[in-house]
Formats: sequence, structure tokens, C-alpha cells
Amino acid sequence: MRLSLVAGAAVAACVVAGSVQASLLVYDPTLGTLPQAQGWNFNGSYNAPSTVAGGQLTYGPTTVGGTTFWEHNPTDTIDFSTDTVFIEAEIRLTGSDYGNFSGFRRAGFSLLISDDVGRWIIADLGDNRISLGNDNNRTSDPSAVFDLTTSFHLVRLEAGPTGGRLYVDGVEQLTLALGTGRTGGAEGWFGDGTTLANANQTEVRRAA
Repeated sequence: MRLSLVAGAAVAACVVAGSVQASLLVYDPTLGTLPQAQGWNFNGSYNAPSTVAGGQLTYGPTTVGGTTFWEHNPTDTIDFSTDTVFIEAEIRLTGSDYGNFSGFRRAGFSLLISDDVGRWIIADLGDNRISLGNDNNRTSDPSAVFDLTTSFHLVRLEAGPTGGRLYVDGVEQLTLALGTGRTGGAEGWFGDGTTLANANQTEVRRAA
């Protein structure tokens, strides 16, 4: 867990006075270890086959009924009414579900951040579609077409006083008001963190 000051908002796991604050841990696959060895907690119900080689984490297939994701809880108090926080991952997806399943929108890869007073936002990402969500079913929340299969892309989820924002490679794609009522304090997670969807293979070059 670390908290650092930098001069610009494009660096992950950073705090910029009056701008972007995050105390989310960096996961660096070039170190040759799984996220658990770098301070992330594995909180999934299904530990999908995972390897770290060539500077990236590769895991999958995940399962429809299970979850494969890593999270950590910042030690600093976070309040999205005053703090703008982001979590991001450089990813490539193969066979990652995206769609409405049993009345719920779900995808094979997600990013989520929440603060200490129950505000939260989630990004659901499939092979060829991205979306933001602020409730349980998410079927009416915004989405966009985007190919995450042919190359690696840096996907960043941001939350703050102006709401939630989703960026891909530094370009804003979607915005949405934050959800409320989440319990358990501030956290950030990445991976297949929802049921009803799965992914054949997910490659991660970095997460923070």
C-alpha cells in the first residue's frame, strides 16, 4: 500500500493536491509475481488458472458462476464528494462476455472503486463493448462499442465530485453519476468480479 505525490494526474496510484487522489496499490507483472504477492487480496470465489510471464499476468478461463478478482482497501479515508480517485488496468481480452443476462448487465472483466461513505462506480468490459454502471442491474446505464481484443489498452475508471468517468488510452468514453449505498468502506478491484459472465482469457500488463 502506498500514497505518493506527483506533478500530474496521468500517473496511477497518485495524489495531486486539488486534482486526483488515489491510494490504490500498483500491480506490476514485470516483477514475475501474482497480485497476491504484491499486496492485493484475492477475493474471488474461483481462482482461475493464472500465470505471470513476459511482463504480464494471464488468467482464465473464468467461470460464469464464480468470480476471479483482486482488490485492496486504501488505508486513507476517501470521500468522492471531495476526492477524485481512479483505478486503471492495461488489458487485452479474449472471449470476454458482455451482455444482459437474466435481467442484469454483466461482463467478463470489471473495474470498481468505492469510497468510505458508500459512493461507487463500476466499469463492465467485454471483448467489443465497454460500459459504466451505478446500480445492480445496470441495463439502462451508458455503454459504447470498443474493441479490447486486438491490442492492449489502458482503461481507467475515475470517480469524484463530478461523478464517474471511463477513459480508454486517455480519451474519455463515458460518464455517469455515482451509485450510493455500498457498504464495506473504500476499495478498488480489477478482474472478473461479477457472476453471470466469464472470460476465456484476460491479459494484464499493469493495474493500479
